[in-house]
Amino acid sequence: MDVVGVASLRVTVAGRLTGIPRTTTLSCTPYRGGFLVVGSNWGRPQHPAWSANLLAVSEVSVDHNGRASAATVRALTGADREHAWSAILREWPNYRIAQEIAYPRVFRIFELTPVASVAS
Repeated sequence: MDVVGVASLRVTVAGRLTGIPRTTTLSCTPYRGGFLVVGSNWGRPQHPAWSANLLAVSEVSVDHNGRASAATVRALTGADREHAWSAILREWPNYRIAQEIAYPRVFRIFELTPVASVAS
């Protein structure tokens, strides 16, 4: 699934306040066998709601190209974030412009790593 020529996926996560599952289509960057997603919110001054939900959980459901799986969630900081940011900008350089517009808010970056299914 692509959105404007950029890879995308659907993430389903329980709302941190309601517990109701919410599904959001997000641009993503393939990374280390999983995906990176960026809370750009199109450069707006506030973080997107879905990013707060990801901060509140350790696992989500991901659908990428029709393949559904569970994935662990990790908010990236420090050197891990910087390395991921470089990979993201290689895929979609316009994130740099959105980050400049959103300044001083720093985009949240999450690494989603599919969980290997266990055969019965």
